[in-house]
Amino acid sequence: MLKRDKVIRDCIYSHSSFLDIAKLKTAYTKNNISIYLYVPRTDIVLGEGKEKLENILKGLYRVINDDKIVVKLNLIKVKHHAQLVANSIVEQLKKRTRSRQIIRNISKETTAEREIKGLAIRINGLIDRSEIAQKKRFTQGRMPLSEIDSNVEIGEAIALMGRGVTGIKV
Repeated sequence: MLKRDKVIRDCIYSHSSFLDIAKLKTAYTKNNISIYLYVPRTDIVLGEGKEKLENILKGLYRVINDDKIVVKLNLIKVKHHAQLVANSIVEQLKKRTRSRQIIRNISKETTAEREIKGLAIRINGLIDRSEIAQKKRFTQGRMPLSEIDSNVEIGEAIALMGRGVTGIKV
């Protein structure tokens, strides 16, 4: 089951339309595999006439290599998730946007949401065309990590830049 799960994740992440996956869950029963994809926009994943979705399902059936098992792909729309924020930071860093500007824009977006109580961002590596690796931390609001009922999401991403690697944790 673990091998099959790894192969399914590799197959899904290899498609170019799944660059912004917040979370991926798989549920197994005797004859079914249910895959839950948490994405910001479902129309990008579906494509015109659900062509992309059918291609992905064909690839999954090819990888699983078992005709008795039925694969169901469920798309769930999410507004804000830590992994999506980390992925957007990576994209903006690759476009050589300044880190302060990125953090300012993200903080404006997140303060508008009532559900988000706090935000912490860490960026480590060669930032803003510097010669030496830096560590930048930004926190906003409350981060109730020690409470039992707190719902804390963590997103990590790596930006492969021309001069080195930059790590992002949200």
